[in-house]
Amino acid sequence: MTVNNRRARVNKFLARRTTRLLASLNECVRDPRSSRGVRPEKKRKLAPMLQALFAGMLACDKGLRDVEERSETLGLKDGDEPVGRISDTTLGDLLAKLDPDDFQQPLVRQVRDMNRRRELNPVDLPCGVVTVDGKFFCLWAS
Repeated sequence: MTVNNRRARVNKFLARRTTRLLASLNECVRDPRSSRGVRPEKKRKLAPMLQALFAGMLACDKGLRDVEERSETLGLKDGDEPVGRISDTTLGDLLAKLDPDDFQQPLVRQVRDMNRRRELNPVDLPCGVVTVDGKFFCLWAS
């Protein structure tokens, strides 16, 4: 398999996973920002900001400044309008206000779906273990 074929397969796999997860995140995550004092045309939508944060997490960005630089090249859209650079301060303020419980349901759903499709294989254990922030979920192999 050539490098280009492998890269194309990885990109296709990530696109499929991220599309499903981001769709479920958009349904479950509530926008914690206040609408007071902000003109509606100036307020950014939540979805592109979550996409930028998720892309930064997948790319192992070290900080929000790296996510800010990456957001400029991602081609994110707010409806039909292209979204430019999302500042690290805006992303930091958003992360401080987000409720972590909103993320639990989509992530659990994603892991269950991957387990049903047999995409999670146990390695050296009788069950598959997923660790998230020091908490673990055990998925029994069948």
